[in-house]
Formats: sequence, C-alpha cells, structure tokens
Amino acid sequence: MYLFRLFLIFFSFTFSFAQQDYKLRNDVFENKLKDYRKLMLSDPNKGILLNGKLLVEAKKIKNVDAELLLYSHQCWYNMYKVNTQQLLKSAHDLEIRSESLGKKRFQAIANTYILYAYAHNQLEDEAINAFNKVMYLLKDENSHDIKIIETKNNAYTYLTNLYLHTNRSKKAIEVLKEAKVNLNFVEDKSRKNDFLYRNYSHLGAAYLHQNLDSSYYYVSQSIALKSSNFPENDDVSILNYSLLGDIENKRHNYSNAIQHYKLVEKFIPTNYDLMNLAELYRGFVISYKGLNEQDSVLIYQTRLKDLELKIVQDKNKSLHKILEKTRVVKQTNESYKVVLIVVCFLLFSILLIIVFFFFRDKSKVNSLSNQESGNNIDLENQYVFLIEKFKEDSKEFNDDFNKSFPNFSDRLKSINQTIVESEIEFCRYLKLNFSTKDIAKYKNLSPKTVQNKKYRIRKKLNIPDSEDIYFFFNKI
Repeated sequence: MYLFRLFLIFFSFTFSFAQQDYKLRNDVFENKLKDYRKLMLSDPNKGILLNGKLLVEAKKIKNVDAELLLYSHQCWYNMYKVNTQQLLKSAHDLEIRSESLGKKRFQAIANTYILYAYAHNQLEDEAINAFNKVMYLLKDENSHDIKIIETKNNAYTYLTNLYLHTNRSKKAIEVLKEAKVNLNFVEDKSRKNDFLYRNYSHLGAAYLHQNLDSSYYYVSQSIALKSSNFPENDDVSILNYSLLGDIENKRHNYSNAIQHYKLVEKFIPTNYDLMNLAELYRGFVISYKGLNEQDSVLIYQTRLKDLELKIVQDKNKSLHKILEKTRVVKQTNESYKVVLIVVCFLLFSILLIIVFFFFRDKSKVNSLSNQESGNNIDLENQYVFLIEKFKEDSKEFNDDFNKSFPNFSDRLKSINQTIVESEIEFCRYLKLNFSTKDIAKYKNLSPKTVQNKKYRIRKKLNIPDSEDIYFFFNKI
C-alpha cells in the first residue's frame, strides 16, 4: 500500500510536469508565431523561410489551427508572388489537410485561393465552381463569425476580379451587391468599414465604363474609409489611384491623371501583376498623348511593349495547358471506372494491351523529345526567340521556327497532305500560343479573319470541338 501511494504521487507529479511542459512549449510557439506574422507582413520573402520550420513544430505539438494557418500563408505567399502553379499546389495541400481534420473554414479558404488562380487566368467555369464550393462549405457556419464573413468576402472579391478583367461590369456589380449584403452581418463598425473599403473600390472599377460620376463616388468613399492600420501602398490604394487616373483621362484632365498614375507607380511592388501594370502604362500613354509630350509617350510605349512580350511568354506556361491535361486524365479515369463496373474481367485484358501500347508509344515520344532537345537553345529560350522574331515580322521567322521544331511541318502533313504553306505558317503562331488578338495585331488582320482561319485549321486537321486548339498544337 505504501508503494502504491508513492506510485500515485510520482504519477501525479509526472503528469502535472508534462502538462506544464506542454503549456510552456505552446506559449513559446505562440510567441514565435507572432514574430513570424510580423515578418510576413514586413518581408514576405524572409517570412516564408520560417514557415516550413514552424509547420513542423506545429504538427509536433499538435496545434491544428496554427498548422492550417501556416498552410494558408503558403497559399498567400504564392498569390503574392503571382505564381499560379505553386498557388494551386499549396491550395490543394491546404484543402486535403483541412478536410482530413474536418475544418470546413480552412477548406473554404483553400478554395478561395483556387478561385483566385482560375479567375486570374480568366477560366470562368473553374472559377465559378470554386466560388460555389466556398459558399457550400460555409452555408451551415455561423454567418456572424467575422472569420466566416472574411472568407466569403474574399471569394466575392476574386469573382468580381474575373468579371472586371473580362469587361463585364454589370456582372461585377451584381456580385459586389451580394457581397455587401454579406457585410450586414458584421457587428464591429471598424471591421465593417475595412470590408467596405475594398468593396467600394471594386464598385468604382465596375462603374468606370458605365458612369464616371458613380465611379468617382465609390472610389472617394473607399479612400475615406481607409484605416490607419493599412499600409500606404496596399492593393486597394493602388487600385483607387489607378481608377482616379482613368477617370481623369476619360474627362480629358490629362495632367491630373498623370499625378494619380505617378502615385501608383511609386506605390507598386516589384512583383506587381503584369496585366495591371500594362493597364497603368496604357494610362500613361493616353495622358501624355493628350498633352502632346511625345518623349514621354515613347518611354511608356517602350515599357508597354516589353511588358506585353513578357505577358505573351508567360502564356506559354499558362494554366490552360495544365488544366487541359488534367481534364484528359480525369476523363480517362472516369472511362476506366465505368468499364470496370460493366466488364471487370474483360477490362483486365484490355488494360494489359493498353499498357503495352502506352509504353511503346511513350518510348517513341521520348525518342522524338530527345532529338528535339538537342537544339542549342532550350525550350523556353526557343519560345522567347521566336516570339521576338514574330513581333519584328522577321522574314527569317519560318526558317528559325523550322530549326527549333524540325518535325512540325511533317507532322501536320501526315494528318492532312493538302495543307499549304500559308496554313502551316498560321499553325506556327498557334504552336507559340499567340492569341487571336495578338495575331490580328501583329499581322494587321481583323480578329474575325483570325477566328475564321482558326476554324478552317481546326476542320483541316480534324481537331475535335471539345479539344482546346492550343493544347492540340502543344502536342505537335
């Protein structure tokens, strides 16, 4: 009995010590997390280096909320760096982990980042699906919870951006009005003003092409609501002063427009979104043309031209290709599932044949790839080089293209022997991922003419209507 009592005392002491130790470790971790958050705001590139270490520590002490928060910060960082592929990967990681832990809000947060990636690349169907998933995940959550309201508001904002970038201001206004209804649940006035600060700014953008007075009103309302907690150059301030410049340009007050644009130019971070930066440079060009200051016009036209080249280059790595490949894989998997249910034993034999031909074809593809990779210029540099030749309207474009892709013409002729050289040249533009707008611009054609050429090429090469034409040429 004496030994048993000693054991109880020792066990109680050990358990109490373990609890104290666990609490101490959590307190130390929370202090690290506070410092890390400050670092992420002041210097994201340094902050993200700590993210991985803190993530390991959060898992070790089983701090689930901190773990998911750190996953979400990885998403935010990739969005901040405008790295679409990494953003999608980190968002899917967050979604899978939060789903396994039953955390619906973080699942919804993951889908807001997925929504942002799709909206940023103007993939409307995928963006709307992600938006609907966010709303579905949060439909049973507390509508007065500020974190739930914030997650919904981010989803509304990213969907609005999709409609603004595709010049559908009416749809954007509809979404923003719905978002404003969501903000009625915010009880704290200062927090509500913070949300309205962003909402009014986007309303200003939506009304820009409909009613300048309304646009100016909402931008002014947004500026008036800005809290001192926000940095001087936050993204809403950049949008507001860009809009003021656009409004002044439309009113032909070019000097005032330049003052606003100069402020934006001072504010913008080094990794600012290329599409928005291009819009800023176009605004400068319009203003300086209005003032007949040709030297300044030339400066910003040159910057705009260099930026447009970079945007075209980025299209060659666009999300559209990734999504098309993903769709093909999903369709194949779904077909296999159906066949498995209907004829299991027969499928096994078919799969053996498919595997055989798959690896045989794959070896052929690898062989061809190895031949093409023997060029002196790597694939990315080939695209950059050929894009420049195209934009210069160089007579050497076709010869240089054939050097980079020596089998391209033969592969087209193997599909249809009647294809002529002018059609092959047009196919080269599609191989380089030039949009209808780009081809029309640099070849002095109307967009309708380019669309008709695309249609004829699609028919001549038997490209199914369900297949993206750029994905088809990416495989050639």
